[in-house]
Amino acid sequence: MTFEHRKRAWLLIPLLLLLGLPCLAEAGKFKVGDVVQVWDDFGKEWNNGTVTGVNRRGELQIETARFGSLRREVYNPRAVRFAYEDGAIGPARNWTDATGSFKVMAAPLGVYGDTLKIRKEDMTELEVPISKLSESDQSYIERMRRELGGAAAPTPENLPMENYGDVEGARFALALQANGGRIALLPDPIPPYLQLKEGGTAFGRIGDGFDGEEFGVIIPVGGPESLVLASGECHPRWSHSKVDPFTRLLWVSIADRKIINQQKLPPDEYVLDYHPPSHRLLTYSFVDGGNANNDKKIALAIWEVLPTDEIVKPVARWEAYPDERSWDNPWAKIIDGQIVLQRWNKSEYVAWNVDEKSIAYRLRQESRSDSLPSFSGGKRYAFLPDQSSIRVFDPTTGVMLTSLPAPNGAKAVAISEDGKRAAVLDRNQLAVWDLTDANSEPTYYHADDIGRAWVDSMFWLGTDKLMVKTNREMLLFSIPQRVVVWSYQFEHTTKHGNGERPLVHVVNDHLVYGASVRDNNRNEGLAVGNVKLPGPKVAEVFGAIDREDLEVIKPGEHVRLEVRCGDDLNRDVYFSLVEKIEKNNWILDNDNPTVVMYADMKRGKTQSATYEIVDHFNRSQGTESVTYTPNEYSLKLVRGPEVLWSSGMGGGLPDRFTIFGDASIQDIVNKWEVPSVSFFSRADIPARVIHKDYRRGLGTTQITTRGLIPGELKPPPELSGGVDGEKSKTEKSEEDAPWSTPENTSEDAPWSDPTKP
Repeated sequence: MTFEHRKRAWLLIPLLLLLGLPCLAEAGKFKVGDVVQVWDDFGKEWNNGTVTGVNRRGELQIETARFGSLRREVYNPRAVRFAYEDGAIGPARNWTDATGSFKVMAAPLGVYGDTLKIRKEDMTELEVPISKLSESDQSYIERMRRELGGAAAPTPENLPMENYGDVEGARFALALQANGGRIALLPDPIPPYLQLKEGGTAFGRIGDGFDGEEFGVIIPVGGPESLVLASGECHPRWSHSKVDPFTRLLWVSIADRKIINQQKLPPDEYVLDYHPPSHRLLTYSFVDGGNANNDKKIALAIWEVLPTDEIVKPVARWEAYPDERSWDNPWAKIIDGQIVLQRWNKSEYVAWNVDEKSIAYRLRQESRSDSLPSFSGGKRYAFLPDQSSIRVFDPTTGVMLTSLPAPNGAKAVAISEDGKRAAVLDRNQLAVWDLTDANSEPTYYHADDIGRAWVDSMFWLGTDKLMVKTNREMLLFSIPQRVVVWSYQFEHTTKHGNGERPLVHVVNDHLVYGASVRDNNRNEGLAVGNVKLPGPKVAEVFGAIDREDLEVIKPGEHVRLEVRCGDDLNRDVYFSLVEKIEKNNWILDNDNPTVVMYADMKRGKTQSATYEIVDHFNRSQGTESVTYTPNEYSLKLVRGPEVLWSSGMGGGLPDRFTIFGDASIQDIVNKWEVPSVSFFSRADIPARVIHKDYRRGLGTTQITTRGLIPGELKPPPELSGGVDGEKSKTEKSEEDAPWSTPENTSEDAPWSDPTKP
């Protein structure tokens, strides 16, 4: 129980006195020599002390050890408690049964269902049926329930940690033999109950400042009340913090704009996921180390809880950490209530069978990006990016069903809400697949404006748009127009989260998110909201965008090519890029260019790295240190002083090497250092390039505690001059720009006047 909860519980005493209910915090309860605890209102904490005297007014003289010395001060008995009252939701009192024959002095630890949990003076704990208590005791309990809400229930106890088996010895997931090619997938849409109305609600925050409560996760649950499950957590990093650790579950009804219930978890639990059909909750805790250390040795736990429950029920708890502890935050998902899929380390996943207390399967991810898996709406299919494909597998069994080619890897995968299409984003392009047709080819869209961002997650919006979430921003990408339409910025008060513990969701074209709030009296709180996307002003822009109006490079461009990669590479790089220039329908023109393409290769700084060597059974065989000098490659499209487009690649080494025969890692590294034309031959150079001012959208909306607040539409682009500073052959004059022509000056064309909504 937190200090704030304790304070609220003990501040209930004056209210109970006014209501005429008995309270045994009066004089006579304590005597000289009693070991007690006293409330320090300045430090917001309880301090140990000893009663040294009682005056006529019933005030207590108590000796405490504070600030390095013994101090004797006078306290009101209402600010004093016995040691056995520690963690109680209120002061100790004499509890009496309905007949008056049974009495016991005890502190109330919690109320749940029809049971009261108490602790006696000898520290033993009892559970007493509320129906057997006196009428005054039952009234007292009812008032505590109304005042404290979910804090009136006792904190559930965690189960002992078990071991579900050796992950290193577990079986790897199998591949389904389906004629060696793709198979069609049945649609797996989002569940019909996952519907949310627009709205939001704010509520009190426990604690304040850096030690105050924050959101751990926000999870849409849906149903008739448009429920959202939020975990309110406080895990202070400093030993001198005045707030105890705690975690509570908050069931927020968007429809009714209020919290309908809350439950407590053990204070050191962190929430990861909730599975509505099975009513199961997934959490983790640190076995040792902690969130401020690099020791990520954790245990996973499963609980059962409904929104209407008073207390969560523990189901299972098990070791969930590799021998070498991970430096990453844990990621895990409940698949079907029985299977939990966890990222075991940087390139491996393990699935736990909670009911059978065993390891269901494990699988490796062959991808340098380590992108997290995505799931279809009902979690029937999982989509895991590999080095050159998207592995589609059944997350309950690990059986690989099919794969989607992704030769350039994948930064993110999003499954449409009807379960029929998959969008796969790499650094330069977007591939949209029809999952229901094994013979269909994907449709490709150039998308380096979103592909180059640090992508955290990606969601479908409607049938032809994608919302790409980066660190503190979301980019709305129109698939048919191949352009970022709008940017959404998270204000400092809104919570954006990360991939491991998400705080932002896009469901049914709605944005679910959390925020911190403060009223005019500086009282702090938290809020959960759900708003309709794309929000004000943005929909008006869709029909008015002409991508060509935003482009600074187009087919027909006159390009001069300058290659500066050294005598050994210049020829191969030149002809490789000439082929790309022709493919883009550009014109190679060294005499009258409108754009210059620069291709460069240089040597970087000499570095060193240490690799672990393992055998075929993944057993360590020691380490090997290597030195290398990386090659650095770059491509630029330049007009005058302005870089219109660029791409580059450093010469960093892979995370691991596969060694054959008697070769050493240094032998492989030496070959890795040899300059190569591969960067230039694989480079995806767009035939059309958008003006840099519009690569993150034509306007910006702020995501705030008041909803979506759109900004003004950006003015038409100022197109730069040619290579020599004069107007490019392919540029239009301002008089010729479509947003200035008479047919585009109507109220329906938002580009006609940037000052209009």
